[in-house]
Amino acid sequence: MFFTTMNLVKKIIIIKNTIKNKP
Repeated sequence: MFFTTMNLVKKIIIIKNTIKNKP
């Protein structure tokens, strides 16, 4: 359960960073 949550958080952070980096 904990591991799945961490994985989800990492994906969300990556998605947010990708959106932020797009012009």
